Parts: sequence; C-alpha cells; structure tokens
Amino acid sequence: MLKLKIAVLSINNLTDARYFAAYGVDYLGFDLNTESDDFLGFDKIKEIVEWVEGPKTLGQLTDVSGKNLFDEVLTLDAVCDQKVIVDGEAEYPIIDFVQGGFSKGMFIDGFDGVEDIQFIIEQGLDLGLVLRGGDETKVGVKTYDELDAIFELLLP
Repeated sequence: MLKLKIAVLSINNLTDARYFAAYGVDYLGFDLNTESDDFLGFDKIKEIVEWVEGPKTLGQLTDVSGKNLFDEVLTLDAVCDQKVIVDGEAEYPIIDFVQGGFSKGMFIDGFDGVEDIQFIIEQGLDLGLVLRGGDETKVGVKTYDELDAIFELLLP
C-alpha cells in the first residue's frame, strides 16, 4: 500500500494502466468527454480496464452529475471533474499544490517533482495525489523515470 492515495488521470494506453496498477494506485481515470483529444472511445477504455486489476475506474467528466449517462456502456466506480472526485457517497476535493491549506481527504494536483511530494508526505495527513498518464513513444514503449522516482517516495 502506498503512503498516499493516487488518482491517475488521462490514461490513454494499456502500458500506463498496467504500470500504475502494478504500483497499486487507487484510481485509473479515463476522459469521457467525447470532444476531448484524450477520449479513447468506450470500447478501448473497456479493453484497457479488462486488462488491469486493482484500481477503481474513474470517469473524467465536465460535470460529475453526468455519471449515469455512461452506465449502459461502461461501469464506473467513481467520477471526477477538475474540482472533486466522487466515489459513492465520498467526495474528495482536488486542489492545486500552490493553494496550500491541505486537509484530510484532499487530492493534490499541480505539484512540481519529488520535493513537493516529500513535503506532502511530511504533512502526515490522509491526502492523495493526482498523477497523469501520457503518450507512449511507440506501442508498449514508454519511459517512467520521473514516475519511478515518485513511487520510490510513496512505497512504504
């Protein structure tokens, strides 16, 4: 189990999904905004979700009230917009690192490297981090050096 909860947004390939699932992240987020460049299509998202085990499936929406629109095509464990993650009855605010004022249950976004993450860990609060997936160099090939350094800090 990692020292902080992790929500990974903008997953767009199986390589990222498997990498993050192997580290035991809490959420794998998929952009469900059909107008977005990061939208993969529901069939591709389902295919990726079937390959990984562990993390909850997080739907990234413009408005979290739209969760039920996707029930027939994709099973979502949670949804989020730019401000909050909603998982059942629980709501976890997403705040930018530079805002500060961290409190229990928040997910922190916008941090800059391992020094900021070390600071967040040292706060000793029940916090989470927002990480992001990215493009592969080519299918199945990607460098994870920066993320490896982050996960070294997060492992117990």
